[in-house]
Amino acid sequence: MSKRTVWAVVTVAACAALLLLSQRKAKPAMPADAAKAPAASVEDRERDAIMNKPEGGSPTPSGLAAAYAQGVVVITNAMLAHDIRKKVSRSSDAFAQYKRDRHRVNRGGYGGAETKVTFHVVDTGGVSVPGALVLASLNRPFGAAKNKGLTDDDGLFTAEGLLLSELIYTVEKEGYYQTRQEFSFEGPGIISLENGRNIPWNPTLRVTLKQIRKPVPMHMKRTEITLPAKDTDFEYDFSAGDLVEPYGKGKTADIALRFRFERPRSPEFADYTQELEIKAVREGDGFILKKKDEWSELASVAEAPLSGYTPVIHLYYDRTPTEIFRQVDLAENEYVIFRSRTISAPDGSTASHYGKIYGNIAYGILENDAKEGAVRFRYYFNPTPNDRSLEFDGKSNLFDPGRTDLSWPK
Repeated sequence: MSKRTVWAVVTVAACAALLLLSQRKAKPAMPADAAKAPAASVEDRERDAIMNKPEGGSPTPSGLAAAYAQGVVVITNAMLAHDIRKKVSRSSDAFAQYKRDRHRVNRGGYGGAETKVTFHVVDTGGVSVPGALVLASLNRPFGAAKNKGLTDDDGLFTAEGLLLSELIYTVEKEGYYQTRQEFSFEGPGIISLENGRNIPWNPTLRVTLKQIRKPVPMHMKRTEITLPAKDTDFEYDFSAGDLVEPYGKGKTADIALRFRFERPRSPEFADYTQELEIKAVREGDGFILKKKDEWSELASVAEAPLSGYTPVIHLYYDRTPTEIFRQVDLAENEYVIFRSRTISAPDGSTASHYGKIYGNIAYGILENDAKEGAVRFRYYFNPTPNDRSLEFDGKSNLFDPGRTDLSWPK
């Protein structure tokens, strides 16, 4: 073998050795303590995540990545879907200690526990809304709390300050309905305080703003209707705000109301059965029952659907002095979308009117003799045929033009 060949082999071997050595130096050795440490339990990892304590060695995410990073608690319109904070019996020593800690923090901190929350403001399509004003009920007695500000380009705003336990916040922007909501860090048996901080620490509060689309004048009324007899259909005119002739001044029927009442078991006042049917008058009319978005100034959807209507709403209440057997109500947090006055044209097209009834619907006998019934509810009626907007403009009640309606929600 020639000297030139030998030197080439030696050179290649030396380069390989240096490469291996550099790779070994680039990979840090595992600390001895870490090598001996047992793997963290699932519960420990979840609790570390929900407290949102950053672990060293990895870059800190920012923007939307941080707001939705793994382990960050997301509270959507004040609803916490999955709560993995420690929960104990309210009669336990642990809960008693928690209450003492909470009392001490609330008194000694002059305003509660340290609190940090990140707001992510979105529209109904989930798109981030920049430039929205966020106001949160955080305070700091000896300095300025970051409790008010505008969302950034990602729709984010982070607030910090002191809080007893219940966070109240409003979010608003021109062109949108205001959102206001409350979130309580406390709950039955929940340990929501750690090291003087409300936990979860820095959750993402996902807040929806509804865009103002097409507010219109409407007939709006908190109506009280007397039904002259039981087991009889009485038609009601939303635009007249009264029963249809001959029982009132109404001309065009929008709905029919039928009331029933009886005492089937005994003559006692608290032993009775009562029913209310709210019925469509024409083919194509009907009702859709929905839950209110109570967090928004506009509690309903902005536009009535084209389909999905049922011809009757049946409310029922059956009780004795000691027991309720059956109860079907339109609750305060519900509402009804209605379609009425449906007319079919020869070409196959139809024309209808739309509106909404906000719960609750209260009904019962007018007097103890049970000959007359009474019904009470609030409704909004759009007077324009085929206009499906359910957005009342708040200032043009057609029953009282010019009077501003400041009630929440619209």
